[in-house]
Amino acid sequence: MLPRLLAAGEQVVDVCHGLHEGRPAVVVLTDRRVLYLRRRRFWGAEVESIPLSRIRSAEDQMGVRLATVAIDAGTGVFEVADVDRALAQMFCARLRAQLSAASQERPAAAVNG
Repeated sequence: MLPRLLAAGEQVVDVCHGLHEGRPAVVVLTDRRVLYLRRRRFWGAEVESIPLSRIRSAEDQMGVRLATVAIDAGTGVFEVADVDRALAQMFCARLRAQLSAASQERPAAAVNG
């Protein structure tokens, strides 16, 4: 399913998996956006595409054994719970790095464009 969702030349940076409302969920970080995939109750998956420019923050909320990844996209917060703590920390660090790189590219594009 994931290859069909990626645009030509789009690269996967990291993947995080856990649960959303008791159902499997996956968050995919690419060099352009975040894909949020949630399994539907009976079959298939709901997919949300969030451009990096819309993301305000990414947090890893640590529990005793597991973590929750929360991504604030301005219009809502996307969460994946029951994530391995190390995986959550790594994913959020990579997402914050992508956001930082994207924000540095935007002013240069505005000046050059």
